[in-house]
Amino acid sequence: MSESQTTNATPDPYAVPSAPILERGRLEAVRPASRFKRLVAYVLNAVGAFVSMIPFAMAYEYFDIPYLPGNGPLRPEGMGWIFLAIAPWALVNVYLIHTRPQSVGKCILDIQVVRKGGGPATTSRQLLLRFFVGQGLLGVIPFIRIIDALCIFQASRQTLHDGIVDTIVVRVPQRREWDQRSQ
Repeated sequence: MSESQTTNATPDPYAVPSAPILERGRLEAVRPASRFKRLVAYVLNAVGAFVSMIPFAMAYEYFDIPYLPGNGPLRPEGMGWIFLAIAPWALVNVYLIHTRPQSVGKCILDIQVVRKGGGPATTSRQLLLRFFVGQGLLGVIPFIRIIDALCIFQASRQTLHDGIVDTIVVRVPQRREWDQRSQ
């Protein structure tokens, strides 16, 4: 067979792909975070959101904003206060998610969100898909939050919202680990 015949031939559909799928260093760097760290990060984020609302709750009571009978703070004005109260906490988390793939709780515990293959998880993927769809919309369905949390005990350590968005939570490689791998 001449060389001109091999170059014009159709590619072999059964050939092994030639593109590198994942770099060796990146694969070694992807180590799933422990279930305990993920739970503590979730609790830290929940406590942080609650603590950020305390000053606004105190102001709500201090200014004696009247409650409608039976509705309490869940009427539209009360919900506005809640969104205003949680806004600083949300902005800090959005900044951290944009600059590094971590929420405040994950940042404290040195864990981060990455794509399942080890690549970076984009801000839009984390905010729109992981948070709003995975946790927000699924969280509205009764008992899904509990099922979502219990999915962490799978071998893959992925929750439902991780599976939807194709992400995993991994340990952040320490500087020493990166220095050793580069040698």
